[in-house]
Amino acid sequence: MEQKKSRKPLIIVIVILIIAACAAGGAVVYHNHQIDQMRSTGVTELSTTLDMNDYREEQQAEIQKIIDTYSKKISAATEQDEVDKYTEAALKEFSTIETDEELTAKEEAARKAAEEKKRKEEEARKKAEEEAAAAAAAAEAEAAAAAAAQQSSGSSGGSGGGSKGCVGNDAKNFY
Repeated sequence: MEQKKSRKPLIIVIVILIIAACAAGGAVVYHNHQIDQMRSTGVTELSTTLDMNDYREEQQAEIQKIIDTYSKKISAATEQDEVDKYTEAALKEFSTIETDEELTAKEEAARKAAEEKKRKEEEARKKAEEEAAAAAAAAEAEAAAAAAAQQSSGSSGGSGGGSKGCVGNDAKNFY
C-alpha cells in the first residue's frame, strides 16, 4: 500500500502541472487573440482613414504604399504601443498628401497668378510702347519746329531781300 500512497502525491503534482499548463496556455491564447485583434484594428484604421476617391491616381498610389508599409509593421507588432506608434506614423504621412480638391485649388491659384503676371507684363509693354511713341512724336514735332524756324529765318534776312537771288525773266522785273 505504500506504493499507492507514494503515487498519489505524484499524480496530484502532475494534475496540478497539467491544470497550470492549461491555464497558462489559455492565457497565451487569450494574449495572442488580443494581439491579433489590435493588429487587425490598426490595419483596418489605416485602410479606412482616408477616402481614396478624394485623391488623384498618383496620390492614391502613394497612400497605398504607406498603407502597405505600415500594415506590415503593424502585423509584426507584439505590443499595443508598437501598433499605436506605427498607426500614428502612417497618419502623419497621410496628412502630407494633398487631396484632388487641394491640388485643384493650388493649380487654379497658380494659373491666376500666371495670368495676372502676363496681364501686368502686357500693360507694361503697352505703356512702354505708348511712351516710346509719345517720345518719337515729341522729337518729330521738335524737329519740324526747328526746321520751320530755320526756314523762316533763312527766307527773311539771310540773302538780303530775296529779289536779288532771282534769275531768268523774273530778274528783269526787279531791277
